[in-house]
Amino acid sequence: MNGRGVVTAAGLAAVVTAGAVTGAWLVEKTLTEEARAALKAQGIDAEVTFSGRSATITAGSAEARQAAATVIGVPWVADVNYETDAPASQTATPASSKAVEPVGKTASASSSPSPSPSAAPSSSPAPSPSPTPSPSPTPSPTPIPAVVVHFSGGSDTLVSDQESKKVEEVAAWLKANPTKVVQVVGHTDSGRTESFREELSAQRAKKVVDQLVAAGVDPAQLVAVGKAATEPAESNDTDEGRAANRRVTFVEQGER
Repeated sequence: MNGRGVVTAAGLAAVVTAGAVTGAWLVEKTLTEEARAALKAQGIDAEVTFSGRSATITAGSAEARQAAATVIGVPWVADVNYETDAPASQTATPASSKAVEPVGKTASASSSPSPSPSAAPSSSPAPSPSPTPSPSPTPSPTPIPAVVVHFSGGSDTLVSDQESKKVEEVAAWLKANPTKVVQVVGHTDSGRTESFREELSAQRAKKVVDQLVAAGVDPAQLVAVGKAATEPAESNDTDEGRAANRRVTFVEQGER
């Protein structure tokens, strides 16, 4: 058979197996479609219905046996009964079951068929669905350490070894987050000239970038920025404020 009429045992086996869980209606629906396709492919004018895997065929007397032989050949059909428009005095005999005896050996059918016992697939209890485990929450990314590196007045020299430890802390975070890009921002107090402050802030940023790279950070993760005295952390009117402003800060820029 061609096109829709092609019936594969493997395909119907999957449907019959599914029928054990989803109900005999799916088996009946599928077998009805396959049987009708088989009859159509043979050019047989007959109607077929199913109860479980048992087929009942309604056809003219000239085509009843051929229709029964065609439907019994459909995989997973258990047995076939057929009805004709012959006189009621004749005895109805079901078509061959899966042993598939030649249709010519069966007696003439009448309009009162003797139904064969349905061979519907046994119904098994549906398996209890396994609970779907809840996905583990994605941990929030750790932000860059909130450290500030301070410098001596008028230079790019760190005020103490403690400042170098802050640089190492940032280096460890950058290596643990290799896709992150960070701005290394240099600042100054308000002393000297504007051009001096601009150059000094850039030097301070570069000094820290060099230390981060020496610690194993990928240079592609670092952007040096000099902001001179444009973003003071404290007032430049006191010695303490100016000391706080001589610094380098770190700002996450995004992903690379």
